[in-house]
Amino acid sequence: MKISNTKDIEYSRVSLNDEFYWIASQRLAELEEFEIEIISSCNGSELIGSSYIPAYDEYKNLYSDGAFRLIHSDDTNTDSGSGLVSQAPAYGESDFYALKNSGIDVIVDPVTLSGKFDNTFKELEGLNVKDADSIIMTQLKERGNLFSQKTEIHSYPFCWRTGTPLIYKAIPTWFVNVEKIRERMVELNKETHWVPGFIGEKRFSNWLGNARDWAISRNRYWGSCIPVWVNVDDPDDKLCIGSVEELQNLTGKEVTDLHRHYLDDLIIEKEGKIYKRTSEVLDCWFESGAMPYGQQHYPFENEELFKQGFPADFIAEGLDQTRGWFYTLTVLAVALFDSVAFKNCITTGMILAEDGRKMSKSLKNYPDPEGLLNEYGVIV
Repeated sequence: MKISNTKDIEYSRVSLNDEFYWIASQRLAELEEFEIEIISSCNGSELIGSSYIPAYDEYKNLYSDGAFRLIHSDDTNTDSGSGLVSQAPAYGESDFYALKNSGIDVIVDPVTLSGKFDNTFKELEGLNVKDADSIIMTQLKERGNLFSQKTEIHSYPFCWRTGTPLIYKAIPTWFVNVEKIRERMVELNKETHWVPGFIGEKRFSNWLGNARDWAISRNRYWGSCIPVWVNVDDPDDKLCIGSVEELQNLTGKEVTDLHRHYLDDLIIEKEGKIYKRTSEVLDCWFESGAMPYGQQHYPFENEELFKQGFPADFIAEGLDQTRGWFYTLTVLAVALFDSVAFKNCITTGMILAEDGRKMSKSLKNYPDPEGLLNEYGVIV
């Protein structure tokens, strides 16, 4: 029987070669080839809050900040291993929330934005995390911190365009507080006529009802700039700029181009404080959701024309847009106008390739368009 939830698991303290180890009682079979002595046992809830010595002591100074202690996680179970799981909050969503719920504010992150180790650990600096496994195993052995070593096979994310291995990584991000309005989004969605009906009533409605806050920032060179200038001495003091005119008045500079390599050099001096633009750009889906306003240059002009066409009478797109365009249109419309963004929506299905995957230019798993045109012709 599998037991999930750290607090409900029974753990045993065992002695082996004058060393002491903790292991879930249901996982004691893992040690059957060793001569062990069970010293005591307790419930997982009694272990929570206990400190431990990390495998690498480079971060030992973080003890005073509450790091390196046992916390609760809903994902811990007795399926395999020891029943105790090392958490990596900087590289996994569930791990991050487990840390947050435990009240620990310190996030250890020795990996750069390029997926390589920084200079924290000897011999790892500059290595891609996927190329460092063997060195890490060797280091653990040398430090006397490796009990056993096994290979596990599991799925892993890859860039769908290039096939490059990807990692999950926590970075500072700008969010829209979608959770604050999700009940209203569900309610207003009932006013839209969907074809097929179950897309709106089930799929899209369920998606809205479980929506989390929306990460709208991206760390890229190209993209629409997030129009927020931050106090260089107080990160909590920010200015959100609403127009080119406002930006020109605050900087004293003429603004003719909104790309970041023009805006990033603009400094705002106000009441003796200096503000610089935050470095991120907007998620392109934010721009897609802002289409009803952007196409009319609203609210700076065409106010009457905008009001005549909003909400849209009709839109149509593929099924995958329940998490894309349909969604971002809805978030911004409800947040800004407490309104649906479209009155009617036809959702088309997806035509898959012979291999069952979505047709993709990178995979080239689609019929040659020129061949189809040559064989069947085209209507002009």
